[in-house]
Amino acid sequence: MMSSNRQLAQAVKLDRQGRLAEAVAAYRQVLAGEPRNSDALHLLGIALARMGHTQEAAGMIAAAVQIQPQNFAMQSNLGNALSALGRYPEAVACYDRALALKPDVVTAYRGRGIALLRMGRVDAALSSLEQAVRLAPHDAYAHGDLGVALERANRKQDALRSFKQAIALKSDYAEAHHNLGLVEAALGQYAAALASLDRARALQPNRPAIHRDRGNVLQALGRLVEALASYDEAVSSQPNDAAAHHNRGMALTKLERHRDAVPSFDQALRLAPEWFDAHFQRGVALLQLDRCEEALAAFDRALALNEKSAEAFNNRGVALTRMSRPDEALESFARALVCKPDHAEACTNAGNTLKSLKRYAEALDYFDRALSIKPDEPMTIWSQALIKLTLGDFRDGWSLYESRFRVANFIPTQRHFDVPRWSGSEPLEDKTLLVHTEQGLGDTLQFCRYIPVLEARGARVVFEVQPVLQPFLGSLKMRGTLLGCGEPLPRVDLVCPLLSLPLALRTGIDDIPGGVPYVSADAAAVGAFRTRLGSLPGRKVGLNWQGNSATEKQPWLKGRSFPLREAAAIAGLPGVSLVSLQKGEGNEQLDQVQFNAQIAQLTDPHDLGPGGVEDTAALIAALDLIITSDTFVAHLAGALGAPVWVILPFEADWRWLCERDDSPWYPTMRLFRQRRPGDWAEVFERVARELSSATMDEHHGTGAQCHAVAR
Repeated sequence: MMSSNRQLAQAVKLDRQGRLAEAVAAYRQVLAGEPRNSDALHLLGIALARMGHTQEAAGMIAAAVQIQPQNFAMQSNLGNALSALGRYPEAVACYDRALALKPDVVTAYRGRGIALLRMGRVDAALSSLEQAVRLAPHDAYAHGDLGVALERANRKQDALRSFKQAIALKSDYAEAHHNLGLVEAALGQYAAALASLDRARALQPNRPAIHRDRGNVLQALGRLVEALASYDEAVSSQPNDAAAHHNRGMALTKLERHRDAVPSFDQALRLAPEWFDAHFQRGVALLQLDRCEEALAAFDRALALNEKSAEAFNNRGVALTRMSRPDEALESFARALVCKPDHAEACTNAGNTLKSLKRYAEALDYFDRALSIKPDEPMTIWSQALIKLTLGDFRDGWSLYESRFRVANFIPTQRHFDVPRWSGSEPLEDKTLLVHTEQGLGDTLQFCRYIPVLEARGARVVFEVQPVLQPFLGSLKMRGTLLGCGEPLPRVDLVCPLLSLPLALRTGIDDIPGGVPYVSADAAAVGAFRTRLGSLPGRKVGLNWQGNSATEKQPWLKGRSFPLREAAAIAGLPGVSLVSLQKGEGNEQLDQVQFNAQIAQLTDPHDLGPGGVEDTAALIAALDLIITSDTFVAHLAGALGAPVWVILPFEADWRWLCERDDSPWYPTMRLFRQRRPGDWAEVFERVARELSSATMDEHHGTGAQCHAVAR
């Protein structure tokens, strides 16, 4: 029979060969015959710890310590096992006993330092780890542990040096490369951080935390697609890493893949239900998807976890604004400003919400406050411009309106030319001036009236417009060159964006140029439509209800269109025949209303090209009246000098000014405004009464009838 010493020696040999399962069985065999063999208990505990059986390991080493309490190695290793179990105070006590027995045990100082660090006792941890480095200046792991403590103490430059020293001593020390990358990232040294994390990844390709942290650095570098790939690596090998799921969601949000981001935040919250930022970022993604009810719930959950978050209150207010709950939104913005009085965005959002309620003086106060915090914020200046123009303050409004070119995601794109911008002060005599379109079709029609004014000043005008408008704008009384966007430009001396002309020409509310009509429809086409309209009884009224839905996603243009069903009050009125002017989007609503048979269709509703514009212009010129939402058709009818009634939301676009039922831009236009937000029914009741009255007057010969001019 083999002696216990020989059995123990055989177990140690197996252990050193890495054959841990066999070594553990051999240690147990020794203990079966000699239960109080402290060496076997100690070594079995160490082997079990290496196999991940930490609880049993601690028990075995503790039994060994009971037998040999003066053994410094056993005390130190018991500290390691207890630390692995999260029993840090007990672990520190073991390390202290080990060091009392042998004051130069480097591993005990290291273990003690790490345990103290996890207890939050950073200064004490630093003292232990610095002693470990003093005792073992060539121990890479001691330098690595010290680096961790220095980083925790916010001594990042010292931490950087420690990790670099650890790597100099052991170039394949993956954890040191990883930690070095984290500190470099914290210092904003992202390129260096990425290099460090790439080295760590090469050494430990299956470590999920490296992939996650590499994704964070790539995200900071703006390399979002690569960041996403790193996060995918992290979550595929460690699906329970909440931070990797959260940060993956952040990358997707920045890529504007909000629909994909939400499930990542959902997964992060399944793993960490009380994580404030995951709730908050989920709300942001949902808000981008216009899932406002869900976004509001997410922000409410975030605020339940952190009731002092100005950002959560601010975004909650945005959600409520989009849900048409402005009073609650204002309360949220106010709470954001209590949490953070210098929150400029909350001031701007509160101002815009007040603007939507037509509380303009209060809105301007909030914009002033926002600009006192962030003096050159384009969105706030732009919001100021819209109110000034709405109130008819063109002197300040036009100059503030120039901020549009700096507003993120706004429709016009800044154009860059190698010639000077015309400001209005430079002489135009014998100069070639490029005027280029910048916004929608309606804007081009509204402001093309300025071209003859420029030519009267001696300019040779090159007018660049949307190609779909180019044939029709051939009717504009101009001598210069009319080009479609994308056509080669001739040499020019000066340039001016179309909607900057009112500023350059110092337009006031009482001197808007270009009496109507300043464009005209083809006379033959108008005649043909009049012949066709002759078969319809009574007054012929054109109807247009839907604008560009993509454009109307802009907060300042939201709600311009009305649903066709809201026009039921004017369908079937005696002496009125409705004719559709709707093109493209929105035309499907005809199949959704019961009165669709009462709306005549005389043009191709799918023709969105130049021919469609000319057909619409000719039909408008042949009709008796146009009723339209705030769309291109309103401007087309107004520019043609046709009688047009524009149906406006409660807070209308700036160009329709405030509380007026007429327009200084278009003399033949009447404005019908909502009296309560979202209440189209009341508007159409008024329109129906007015239309009935006008039709009755016309029937009795008391009403004047006018038509647009044809060419």
